[in-house]
Amino acid sequence: MPKTNANTSAMPSFDPADMFSAFTMPSMPSMPTMPNFDVDALVASQRRNVEALTEANKLASDGAQAFATRQAEILKGTVDAYADAFRGLMTLNDPQNGAAKQAEFAKTSFETSNANIRELSEIAAKAQAKSLDVINKRVVESLGEFQASAAKA
Repeated sequence: MPKTNANTSAMPSFDPADMFSAFTMPSMPSMPTMPNFDVDALVASQRRNVEALTEANKLASDGAQAFATRQAEILKGTVDAYADAFRGLMTLNDPQNGAAKQAEFAKTSFETSNANIRELSEIAAKAQAKSLDVINKRVVESLGEFQASAAKA
């Protein structure tokens, strides 16, 4: 059986509430005051951002439409050219002359394909440049607006 200490007065009393009384809560720092903030200017700026994105999307869509239209025209022209070439080759009786016509058609076809690829690339690049110009212009304007509003605050 363990021994118990008969003298309980030698042990100090323990009160948890007294333990926390020595601590004080730090005061909360005051919230910084909000500078003069023009909500209407912010809303107007965001409206102009949306308008610029809408314009950029329209330019990109117009470019994609022009690209697809030209691509369809090229495809139709290519199919017609191949049909004509095959019709012409079917009427030839001389194999040597036929081989020369095939080589000439292959060369012309290759040159036309390269020109068409170049043209389509230019259409795509112009559409992309127009769209990015609108966005870049708006970004510059937006940064200027931000600087002006920060200077006022």
